[in-house]
Amino acid sequence: MLVSLEVSSMQVGVEIKRLRQNKGMTIRALAEKTGLSIGFISNVEHEINSPTISSLQRICEALDTDIVSFFKPAFSTSIVSRKGDCQHLQMPARTRTTCDLFPLINRKLQPSYITMDPGGYYGDPPLKHKGEEVCMVISGEIELTAGDDRYILEEGDCIYIESNVPHQIRNKGTERAKTIWVTLRNQ
Repeated sequence: MLVSLEVSSMQVGVEIKRLRQNKGMTIRALAEKTGLSIGFISNVEHEINSPTISSLQRICEALDTDIVSFFKPAFSTSIVSRKGDCQHLQMPARTRTTCDLFPLINRKLQPSYITMDPGGYYGDPPLKHKGEEVCMVISGEIELTAGDDRYILEEGDCIYIESNVPHQIRNKGTERAKTIWVTLRNQ
């Protein structure tokens, strides 16, 4: 899954290198913890390559941080987040999915808005990370897989999942699916 991240005023690779060095971790050790190659991590740290969402999540797990920490808020300390303040994750066109993160940095709850056109998906390979999540379907229908369990969720349905269970969502319906996710991050 190739994903480019548009991170305003922050270089993801530079921040990964800073976090890694602060933990006294070598690139080799980070590669072993993530299953990613030494060359790939080096290229990311030198801003030659951009990490996918999946690889960035693995790096965050290994560095004991959260993916959201890579996104600068568009406001200072306000708890109001406007649609225009969202950090848009640029997903590959083939996923038919958009994901917008509301920039509530250093908060325990992280809301996001995910829309999927028919045939769209998010989490390939399945995602897993620290925390807990709640998903509410605003419109359309999604199939959510969490571990070995599959659920069909329709407009108005809500589901709680433990984020450390590999999970993914797909829109197998005939109309655009809109979902709101709230993640409780374990800090």
